[in-house]
Amino acid sequence: TKDRQAMPTTQACRTEVTQFFRRVARAPVDFFKPGVWWSEPVKGMREACKADAVRLCQGAPPNKVNQCLKSSKSSLSAACKEKVFAMQMHQSEDLGLDPHAFKACKPDIDKFPECNVSTPAGAQAECLRSHRQELSPKCRNELFRREQENSADIRLNIKVFTTCKPEVEKHCKNEEFGQARVFKCLWEKSLRRQLDGFSEECKEEVTKMAHRAVSDYRLDYRLRVSCAKAIDAKCGEEKKVVDSMSLAELSGGQTADGQYVFEGKAGQVVSCLKTHFKDIQSKSCKSAITRIVNVHALNWSSSPVMKSACEQDVQQFCAGTKVDEVHLCLRKHLDQLSASCKDKELLQGSLEAEDIAMKPLLMKSCTIAIREFCLGVVPGRGRVIQCLQEHMSKPSFPMDCQERVADDLEASNHDWRLKFGISERCKGDVEQLCKDVDLSEAKAPVLTCLKEKLSQVKSAGCQTEMRSHIAKGLENIRFAPAVNAMCTADVEDFCSDVQPGGGRVHECLLRHKEQISKQCADAEFQMQALKAADMRLSTNAIGKCRASIKSFCADAATAKSGKGAIWACLEDHLDEDDMDADCRRVVQKEMMLKHSSFHLNLRLAQYCTADAAALCPAELAKASFKDFHSEGVVISCLAKHLPKVNGTDCKAALKRKVSQRVQNTWLDPKLRDACEADLNKLCRWAKGAHSQQQCLKNNYAKLSDACKEKQKVYLAASSILDMNKVVSKVCKAAEFKFCKGVMRGSGKAMQCLLSHMHHPSMDVECKKALEVEQKKRTESVDFNPLIRDNCGADLQKLVANGTCTDRQNKGWGLECLTEHSEAIKGAACKKAVTNLQLRQSADLRAKPEAAEVCEADIAKLCPDVEKGGGRINKCLRDHKDQIENPRCKQKVTSVHKVDKKHAFTNYRVRKFCANEITAFCKEVEPGDSRLLACLGQHFKEKSFSTKCQSTLVETDFATALKNAPLGTMQVEFKTMLDRHRGFFDKWGTLLLFGSVGFVSIVAFAVSYYILRRKLFHPGYNVVVPKDLES
Repeated sequence: TKDRQAMPTTQACRTEVTQFFRRVARAPVDFFKPGVWWSEPVKGMREACKADAVRLCQGAPPNKVNQCLKSSKSSLSAACKEKVFAMQMHQSEDLGLDPHAFKACKPDIDKFPECNVSTPAGAQAECLRSHRQELSPKCRNELFRREQENSADIRLNIKVFTTCKPEVEKHCKNEEFGQARVFKCLWEKSLRRQLDGFSEECKEEVTKMAHRAVSDYRLDYRLRVSCAKAIDAKCGEEKKVVDSMSLAELSGGQTADGQYVFEGKAGQVVSCLKTHFKDIQSKSCKSAITRIVNVHALNWSSSPVMKSACEQDVQQFCAGTKVDEVHLCLRKHLDQLSASCKDKELLQGSLEAEDIAMKPLLMKSCTIAIREFCLGVVPGRGRVIQCLQEHMSKPSFPMDCQERVADDLEASNHDWRLKFGISERCKGDVEQLCKDVDLSEAKAPVLTCLKEKLSQVKSAGCQTEMRSHIAKGLENIRFAPAVNAMCTADVEDFCSDVQPGGGRVHECLLRHKEQISKQCADAEFQMQALKAADMRLSTNAIGKCRASIKSFCADAATAKSGKGAIWACLEDHLDEDDMDADCRRVVQKEMMLKHSSFHLNLRLAQYCTADAAALCPAELAKASFKDFHSEGVVISCLAKHLPKVNGTDCKAALKRKVSQRVQNTWLDPKLRDACEADLNKLCRWAKGAHSQQQCLKNNYAKLSDACKEKQKVYLAASSILDMNKVVSKVCKAAEFKFCKGVMRGSGKAMQCLLSHMHHPSMDVECKKALEVEQKKRTESVDFNPLIRDNCGADLQKLVANGTCTDRQNKGWGLECLTEHSEAIKGAACKKAVTNLQLRQSADLRAKPEAAEVCEADIAKLCPDVEKGGGRINKCLRDHKDQIENPRCKQKVTSVHKVDKKHAFTNYRVRKFCANEITAFCKEVEPGDSRLLACLGQHFKEKSFSTKCQSTLVETDFATALKNAPLGTMQVEFKTMLDRHRGFFDKWGTLLLFGSVGFVSIVAFAVSYYILRRKLFHPGYNVVVPKDLES
């Protein structure tokens, strides 16, 4: 039996030998009495450990020296350490060789007969541990002491070492025994997803040992040693409490007085260390805590503190959940947990969020993904976790890892403290912006608060983290806890067949926005408002528009991106040929959504609320619910009252929206409904949105009242140049050439272009666009902004006094004003009507209905005559008797009547008599035929051109001369005299009086000087300055 390398073969012999060594173990070695021989538990131990015993265990009774040496193992000499370890090995194999433990547990061995065994090695102690809660306090204490002493070396745990010996030899052969190194190696290897040669039996034993070790800091060697200073500094009170408690109080079971404790209080020191994790500087201690968090992550009940706090919550919310997924389950029900359980889960979750090493399930599932997508990412501070989240939507991302990352992300979104980046970078903003948040109000209330107040967040780091969080929620509704909670039933009802991800569920809810519940609509509206304010929050939109942003909106992408700048820029470039088709569709869809609600437009909501309250109070009240049900009525109402809007910023923002609706009237959510019947009646042939909209515009006069009312707003708006993108684009050069000093916004710029429409150098494309604009204007006064805004009172009077009775035909108001322009009193109105008359003189088609009623006659009588420049008008006048359509003849006669009477509105006179007007009638104020009379008066002047004379012959200048007022003639006569007077005629009198005065002054000065020289003779010299006035 030397060194117990070989045991006797017979049972009787083995029993006898075992009893012998148990007796030897009970006989203490006296290291302090030289010459006295005692038996040794291990051969040579007395000699090897004598000096250590004297140094470390002086004063200890002989039967306590072995225990002293074990507890001082780290300080022993190498020789003694070897012998002590050998003794521990024997005691691990046979409880009877540990006299103190055997004595304490003898009654329990008798109580549990199945534990009265000596084989296999370690069986007896293992059996007793299986009855831990039922053991006597003394036995439990001794077994606990043995566990603590044996925690440094896995070989002392016979069952684990025996089961895992092949794994140790294969996977941990380079690790030295001691300091729990081999156990740490086995634990880390056991977490690998697939590791050749690592048995399930070994994994099970290692897991059991890990769970036991993390239940009490004293049972975890690496934690106990590495964190000794941290425990004293941070957790001194907890350590004091734990060390003073009995095992029954710590872990539950029978106490010394016979009472039974059901809930233990162990794990307090470990929990304290977790709480102070971020404050601990020691890397080895942080590593030990990381491993403990890792163990707790896999089994929630391995933490006594967690088990005590959450047992009922687990039963209520997570019954049937896999033990390694209980934490995820608890986080998903975070707002429903008891206060104590919630605190413990937040602690565990916040630590896991810091490092993927503390998320073993995620680490296990994502090894390949980490290697492929996050290889260069430095572990820690949540970086690897965030990397996986950012790449999880890629097609090549491993499916099992994707599912695990999605589950983890969904669970962590229930509280800002479960998200490392936000919890680290948003503390200051949370304290400032969300201090009054009611934590019981909603899912993830602080995250909801930060989302709602994103524009007020000051920290750049917090803004970045929140944008990332919101973007993930827009990508997948599972990651938007508030929306997900509010829309669960709606998603089930309307989107059950929609695959989550890619923003598809959100798009589905938007398609059913009129049907979803109020609570879901409210939550979804908030998400869409965030996206509308910052395109970067939509990974789908950014992905499809990346190239277009680079081409058109590089500046917008780097400045004011949170104010809708990127969206606005892309909207402005929507018609560019180089715009990516997918991006165009994304932007168009976003525009449709934003036009459906006032509050989805950041600038409108910011600048137009006051104007909306004044002009559209009922519509604003409807939109204030922010639930998609307002149907864009505030924008529509403000567009209708655009001239009355006071705010400069509001007007600019509103014009932009109206301009978009001008280009695409379907952006008005209610217009299509209003015009559905008209589409079916008038435009059944039209295919596509553009064709349908153009058809409705061309048939404006035939539209139903409801449709016409809607169309009128945008047709009227299109008469303003900066709201008509088509004309603005094709007439850019013409505007610069002809209307450079004319301000946009009031209708003057468009009027200027129309006035130059027939200029020889006018761009062809611009002219075509202006012809469309001119045709539209013939439909109604409303489409002529300068007339509409200035002629309301005059038109009303003409109607009231019976002057204009025919109000059935299109453009009747324009006809009324141009036919009775002499009756107009308002100067601004007269000016606007005069301009229209001039354009009608240049082009008969500018007169209401003229293009339609004269189309056939023009084709027949003037087929080769170029339109514009008064040419068609003259041609039709020359063939007046041949005009077949009486209404056409009436239109020609009406324009000619004005042309004959007024030179200022006669396009041909203005064109061919321009020099004569400048030379002879420059000072004549237009109106009342004064200009025509002036030209008639000078008709026979030699300098009059033949072309002007022939043009004047077509007018009634003789009547104008006859009817010209006397005052007018006197003014013209005076003007003529002034024009022909020379310089001295004009200024002679003034020069005469000036010359006389100057000569008188000079004569007086000379006389005074001579008299002074003669009469006065001073007796001293006078020095006269060179400058007489100095």
